[in-house]
Amino acid sequence: MKKTNTLHLILGLLLSSLYLTTVLPARGQGIGDEWMPLKSLVYTAETINGERISIDSLIRAGKKVVIDFSGTYCGPCWAIHKRGTAEKLWQKYGPDGSNELYFIWVEATGASRDKIEGRGSGTQGDWTNGGTVPYPIVSDAYMADALGIPITTVPKVVLLSAAGTYTEVQEILYISEEGVYNKSKECLSSQDAPVVRDLYTPNWGITADTPSEIQAYVGSVPPVTEYRWQVNGTDYATTHEPRLALTWATAGEVELSLIAVNRNGASAPLSQRIQVRATHQGAIQLPLQESFEADGLLGWSHADVDGDHIGWTSLATELKRLNVPATELSAKTMSRSGEDCLLSWSFYPTIFKRYTDLRGYALQSNNWLISPVIKVPEAETLDTKLTLYARSFSKQFKRLDSLTILSVVAPIDPKAWESGVKPLLKKAPISYNWQKIECDLSSLRGQEIQLILAHQTSFATGLLIDDLTIETAEHNATDSPSTYDCRVTLLDGVPYVETATPIEWRLYTPSGILQAEGLMPEGRHQLIAEALPQGLYILSITTSAGDSSCHKLVLR
Repeated sequence: MKKTNTLHLILGLLLSSLYLTTVLPARGQGIGDEWMPLKSLVYTAETINGERISIDSLIRAGKKVVIDFSGTYCGPCWAIHKRGTAEKLWQKYGPDGSNELYFIWVEATGASRDKIEGRGSGTQGDWTNGGTVPYPIVSDAYMADALGIPITTVPKVVLLSAAGTYTEVQEILYISEEGVYNKSKECLSSQDAPVVRDLYTPNWGITADTPSEIQAYVGSVPPVTEYRWQVNGTDYATTHEPRLALTWATAGEVELSLIAVNRNGASAPLSQRIQVRATHQGAIQLPLQESFEADGLLGWSHADVDGDHIGWTSLATELKRLNVPATELSAKTMSRSGEDCLLSWSFYPTIFKRYTDLRGYALQSNNWLISPVIKVPEAETLDTKLTLYARSFSKQFKRLDSLTILSVVAPIDPKAWESGVKPLLKKAPISYNWQKIECDLSSLRGQEIQLILAHQTSFATGLLIDDLTIETAEHNATDSPSTYDCRVTLLDGVPYVETATPIEWRLYTPSGILQAEGLMPEGRHQLIAEALPQGLYILSITTSAGDSSCHKLVLR
């Protein structure tokens, strides 16, 4: 019996090589049976019945995942299918058995459901066996690339491990389901201690003003009973969830370490060095300006409220991850000003062809950015306003991203993020073009608060934000002509003032830095002769009688 099986195997592999190398485009070299690193475990596939399967969720739940990359036209793939080994694997060790293993059959060229069900040309038969196969069937031409599994021929059956590696097992699967199960023992089993795979920290670091969440990726078959965190070699906290709200008072670099524990024992520690940024002493002074460049986000923190381990990051970082060349589309193309801006995904792309052709999976996005403590001026004569610019990453989908702005009396509770929050702006739809978002904070006069920018969206693409400002202004600040007949106009980007009486004028940046000043007689005059950088300015005008007004100028 062994000789017959071996002969079938050799013939099958030979036919596979001869037949399939010319059918699928070469994406890499054959790897063999050694364990190889994956590009990512974060991928959600959709079955031909519309069910969604998260590879990362299966791995984090402790499952050993076997994926059979096949083709409907492939004779050797059909030979493996007809042996029924996958069904036996599912029944013994899958959800219908010991529930240690999960098997997925993938049509690696993205063939139609008709071909998968055996209709038309280019198919060996009905791969669903009349809809009776117990394991999920997926048709996806991008899945292998997203995971980082090069395919030159099919069948290619791989076993994924919680350590972020894979090995080929098609030869073993052809012979017996027991062989695949025995090979899977090299992955985590129900008798193993956990493995800490990764620690995710906000890319702008930690501050002492507000706790920032650290997310842990842990592989374990039995439930993890506790997570033991250390900072600089000293016990810091023990949690029962794979996340930590971390505050550290001293600026500089610290070493964060995690040990996870289940009923079988403790994991090896995983350490990561993180940057702690300098903190503000008490509430920050207004105006606050954040351009979200390299030196932005001072005192801000992050909470991954939806728990998907995908939070706010920089646009430049994400474009680099997606291998978008600067010659095609640079980060500067997508940001309103400067070289970068912040991004929160609602559709997490794993493949980027262009801004209207993204491949990946949808997210139920609820990512928070939390400001440092802000003292809102209590004077009734002052208004305080938050201004920022926002846009949706792409118009690939019909749904829009949305932005919610919340406030909470400082300090925010890291054990109950949503406790005491009050909406200031609720799910404002954000279009594909940059738009200005304004939010009046005057109702919070005299309070020490923290603001929350919450991206709360499903099935759009992603939210970009840039150029955030919080500033105060007198009640009489206006863009309209004042009562003493003084008008400010822009002609080809040059500001002109028309006044019926002599005036004294000063031009400021929004942060209060004086740029220019002077006296002006009655009549119409150009305000300044020298060119100023593009941006927002505040023009203060005072007459000899003491009347005053403020005007906003946007120089482009």
